[in-house]
Amino acid sequence: MHCHRPVHLRFSFTLTVSDTSMDEAVVNLITVQALSAVKGQIQSQSQSPLYRRCCPAGWIKNEIKKKECCFYVEDGREGICKCGYPKDKHCEDPIKPEDYVGEQWDRHRHTKEAPTDAFGDISFGGLGQKTGKYVRVSSDTPCEILYQLMTDCWKLRSPNLLISVTGGAKNFNIKPLLKEKFRRGLIKVAQTTGAWILTGGTHTGVMKHVGMAVRDYTLSSGLTEGQIVVIGVAPWGVIHKQEDLINPKGNLPVQYSLDEQGQGLLSCLDINHTHFLLVDDGTRDYGVEIELRARLEKHISQQSLGNRGSGVTIPVVCVVLDGGPGTLNTMYNVMLNHTPCVVLEGSGRVADVIAKVADLPVSEVTLDLIKQLMERFFGQEYKEFTEVKVIEWTKKIQDIIRMSHLLTVFHIDEDKNSDVDVAILQALLKVPKSDEHAARQSLERQLELAVAWNRVDIAESEIFTEEIQWTSCDLHPAMFSALVGDKPEFVRLLLENGVCVGKFLESEDMLCELYAHLPSCFFLRKLATRVQGGKICRGQEPQPGSTKISLSHVAEEVRHLLGSFTQPLYVPSRVCVFSSLFVVVSQVLSKGLVNPTCSDEERTTDKVWDSIRDLFLWAVVQNNPELAEISWEQCRDCIAAALAASKILRKLAQESGEDDSEEAKDMRELASHYENQAIGVFSECHSWDAQRAQKLLIRVSPSWGRSTCLWLALKAEAKSFIAHSGVQALLTQIWFGELSVDNAPWKVLLCMIFFPLIYTSFLTFSLFTSPQVKFYWNIASYFGFLWLFAVVLMIDFQAYPSWRELLLYVWLTSLVCEELRQFYHDFDGPGFRKKAKMYISDMWNILDVLSIILFIVGLVCRLQASGTVFYVGKVILCIDFIIFCLRLMAIFTISRTLGPKIIILRRMVGFLSCERHKRSQIFLDLLKGASSL
Repeated sequence: MHCHRPVHLRFSFTLTVSDTSMDEAVVNLITVQALSAVKGQIQSQSQSPLYRRCCPAGWIKNEIKKKECCFYVEDGREGICKCGYPKDKHCEDPIKPEDYVGEQWDRHRHTKEAPTDAFGDISFGGLGQKTGKYVRVSSDTPCEILYQLMTDCWKLRSPNLLISVTGGAKNFNIKPLLKEKFRRGLIKVAQTTGAWILTGGTHTGVMKHVGMAVRDYTLSSGLTEGQIVVIGVAPWGVIHKQEDLINPKGNLPVQYSLDEQGQGLLSCLDINHTHFLLVDDGTRDYGVEIELRARLEKHISQQSLGNRGSGVTIPVVCVVLDGGPGTLNTMYNVMLNHTPCVVLEGSGRVADVIAKVADLPVSEVTLDLIKQLMERFFGQEYKEFTEVKVIEWTKKIQDIIRMSHLLTVFHIDEDKNSDVDVAILQALLKVPKSDEHAARQSLERQLELAVAWNRVDIAESEIFTEEIQWTSCDLHPAMFSALVGDKPEFVRLLLENGVCVGKFLESEDMLCELYAHLPSCFFLRKLATRVQGGKICRGQEPQPGSTKISLSHVAEEVRHLLGSFTQPLYVPSRVCVFSSLFVVVSQVLSKGLVNPTCSDEERTTDKVWDSIRDLFLWAVVQNNPELAEISWEQCRDCIAAALAASKILRKLAQESGEDDSEEAKDMRELASHYENQAIGVFSECHSWDAQRAQKLLIRVSPSWGRSTCLWLALKAEAKSFIAHSGVQALLTQIWFGELSVDNAPWKVLLCMIFFPLIYTSFLTFSLFTSPQVKFYWNIASYFGFLWLFAVVLMIDFQAYPSWRELLLYVWLTSLVCEELRQFYHDFDGPGFRKKAKMYISDMWNILDVLSIILFIVGLVCRLQASGTVFYVGKVILCIDFIIFCLRLMAIFTISRTLGPKIIILRRMVGFLSCERHKRSQIFLDLLKGASSL
């Protein structure tokens, strides 16, 4: 997608001229209306999020304004206007004040807005080549525009927390221990919660301390582009070297360097901030950004938090260090707006005054006490305060103390390792005890915040306490947020504190919502393709929550991954599960171990069958090992669940088409992990009771499409699991059927020849129901067919078929019927194309079809009267006999001696044929190259 593409405008109007004397006013009116329509269409297109993301420069120039003085009046200094800018910084119009004769200069009336001329990327150079974003904005800019600027143009993720840091604007020193705790805690809370940090943006005072914290984190983590978002809201007029920031097109990054020695009364931008909003009211005064910053904080606090409309908004907390009169006013106003404040004791001045009286009753906070504290912490600066000012401070401090649920004081305690991050989060989790209903709502909001911040420690210490009782329904919104937000530690914590998965997934809507919010993964792409009928192009990533998914779509896709031998997991079906393996296993089932018929209990569309299974499956298909492990530990049929997960993951890795991709590798690793988990659980069961453990392998699992562990292991190609001694013992038992395993093979063969021996004690258990005996009879029958075929070809191939040859035809007809049975015998009944694909995937089936076709061709030629054609028919039948003999290798693959050698030989032939093809291709390429020369 090209970011800068032309905007196509469509407008039309028809003008019918009846005579040449058309009134010029009518023409002008129509032209004005047409231009208004065009302007409206431009504005509507510029408001779209796609336009903001793809063409940020164009959107900024249309929506973001600056302010400039339009009435030049000297303020007593030669060449300096009352706005603070020199005369040469004004355009020509303001220098001619004819329109304002007799008026006093006023910042509101005598400033005007114009398109901003300073925005784009800012590079600070130095170590790591730090870069950021900046824009010059009017002080009257709507906060909606600024929020769109940050989230759409700057592509910042919406915050889970807004930390507004305020305090001393001048440089001040704090104790090394407090400095370390503040810097470490601020970065930790921003990193773990995904917070935005909002400061004044200049390289002085508290803003400098925040910038140094970000710098330390960037250097220690080795990141040139930090993950911490620090937004500076600074006044444009007092920025040093603001001419370097002028960038009308915003297409090239501007270079900005720190110059503290040459800044004078101005301020430099802090080079460790990531984004800057430079507020312009047309003057060069300090404090012009305070009102806009307050409005922006309020607007951000009204935005919703999380994935769904839970009613929880983005929390805001104010952190106070040091500070003077402006800091006290800011703190007082934000607390009136119900914003919690964290005051750092030991940082100086206002912060220390409030920290000393925070735990006192309001009646003890007297005027004399405040005077003593101000004189102690302000020093010489206290002399500048008037009596009226001190009284005003006392009243505001008393009001702040009355709002104790919004005030948190961080005390330095060397015995504890708590940092400022704990104090900041605890400030947002204070619950007023007055109203029980309000307290419960506040607790639920705090839990949502803790999940959004991914702070399990805060939830354990502040939310899940012995005094607070939680029900499963109360925790469901937090459970959804933790699952969708990939917070496995929180999922485990919620399960430990009362979440019932059965109630959580009681409705299908919740499960559909989880699948709709799957993170970007291969399964989501397959699911979106199925939902939209294959209309998604390769490489196109569906956005989480953008696709309407039903459980029928999930069931179809999961059944495709598991295999057609399973029943749909979420659709009612009365189709029983059969397979060629079950034909053999039924010999064991007939003894009463398992009832193979379908149960009347079925999954309906309004009830989830197995909620733990559903949660585990949801985690497996997105290849999330942590969430999958938590769910698997809760599964009732954990062996079948592990084998099913292994099958699904291997199928997803195979279909991804990118064997070397990280996603495919992770899926194969997770598949192997769950195969090992299945082995571990089965080994533990087998060590306790081998017989009952073997029953687990052939037990029909209703949670996994009425399949069995043995069949899932075979389909998943879980060779390590199948090689387990317990599984091998079961397969041996199935192979011998009702025969005792202790019977020697020569005894079985002898009883097959001399039938009366089966009625004696020569053999243990029945003979003819054993799969082993059936296999021996099949071998004997096939050798008999080959013997008859050889006799007919060598000594009984006459002009007219003899009875031996006719018997051979009947025998071959039985083989044809067997191949047709294998082709059409499918318990799930897929289409003809799928059956054909499954049939020809086996090399032995291809050999069978070839031998039958050659036999039919030879038979047709053999029945011709012509001697030549008759002879050709015999040659074809001789070749066919050789192919039938080669078919014997399939029988001998089960032999411990011959089987491995046959497999090695087949692979070697395939490898040699591939190598010969490659050499032939290289030779042809060389010939082409030589011919071109």
